[in-house]
Amino acid sequence: MINKSLKYETDPYVGDWMNKMLLAGGISSGYYTSSKDDDEDEARLTEYIWENYVIDEMNFTHLTKTTASFNSSEPVSPNRLGSLNSTSFHSEFNSGYSTIIIAGHADPTLITDDTHEVYYRNTYALSSSNVDMPSLFYADACTTSSYDKGDSSIGERLIKRADSGAIGYVGGIRVNWYWDDDQALEKLNRANAKLFWKEFFLEKKFQQGRALYDSKVEYMNSDYFMRGEAHMEQEYQRKNMLTYNLLGDPELDVYTRTPSEVPDYFTGNIYEGQCVSFQVKDNLGRIVPRARVHLKTIDGKYRTVYANINGFVDFRLPVGANENYSVIITGHNVIPSYFNFTTLPDTDYPELFAVEQHPINPTVRDHILFAFNATDNHSGIESVFLLLSNNNFSDFSCYRVQKAVLLPPSIQVSCHILIHQVRKWL
Repeated sequence: MINKSLKYETDPYVGDWMNKMLLAGGISSGYYTSSKDDDEDEARLTEYIWENYVIDEMNFTHLTKTTASFNSSEPVSPNRLGSLNSTSFHSEFNSGYSTIIIAGHADPTLITDDTHEVYYRNTYALSSSNVDMPSLFYADACTTSSYDKGDSSIGERLIKRADSGAIGYVGGIRVNWYWDDDQALEKLNRANAKLFWKEFFLEKKFQQGRALYDSKVEYMNSDYFMRGEAHMEQEYQRKNMLTYNLLGDPELDVYTRTPSEVPDYFTGNIYEGQCVSFQVKDNLGRIVPRARVHLKTIDGKYRTVYANINGFVDFRLPVGANENYSVIITGHNVIPSYFNFTTLPDTDYPELFAVEQHPINPTVRDHILFAFNATDNHSGIESVFLLLSNNNFSDFSCYRVQKAVLLPPSIQVSCHILIHQVRKWL
């Protein structure tokens, strides 16, 4: 599993599979009854996922088996709609998809639905042929990942395939549940699955463990819980929340398109103590959300800095001239990119100018505003401090300033303004 994860991240097989998702929805109940009140179509869930989360990010295939109560929407080309049956899901899976969800019924050795047609078996996993195209596989069904039981569950076999199968498997370790007539897809299994892909696609949490964890948090903060219909004192809610686990590296980024490298952001002069800021984009100009910048020095200092959802990252280097840094930038749809730089000594001193005080002659009833500019041509300004005293600084108050500070009414004061730039003072 480790070797497969390393190859996936550093030396992937590049192809269209990286931009494809397979969705499959079966019938949970109603197949053997004539009453439409009994119909439970999981295609309602999988269709919602592709319509709201997938379509702007990936191409997809939607396989469905439905009752008369639900008609699947026809996706726009090149996306495809097909029938879910005993051969279609198995065949599509082996053809290579980056991400997969199937919703129905299951036990550790097979995935089925109310029709009892088997869509996937644990024995299929032993010969999975999606070589070098392992999928993030989400099974919205019972007990496909019972890794503590020694029952060779589907999830275990897929994750342990050396060069195929799954790169991550999210499944239940025990029985899980859905609510009948959950049209809003807000309860138990359907909400868990819906919110996983919402976090993954909309919130751009492409690290599989992060998407799973945050989807559980989102579920407990959902309107379903807020209006009091659900709470974690309910045993079935706790069980359903805890049964879904991830097999695989939780920090691994799952591909949604062909990966690229990122350009070198460490060209030019870089000084000790400098604040480094940039937006991480790949060589094709695509933003890398939540990218990671890993820095390491020869003597073993190490730090990882995280970009935000829009790829912006900023961090300050420690003091130390002639420090040699190696840098690795990793992230979504990015092959790890390697760089090096050496810090220069910071011999420039900060400047303070254009200091203004309003009002010029304050009274004890006035708010006093100090406005000023500070600059440093090398490592930049880290902090600005305003010191106030009424006894020639035997005692004083200290304010840390960023843009401006509005002081409360006070007695007459004298003031000094100090600029702190790493270790340099005026």
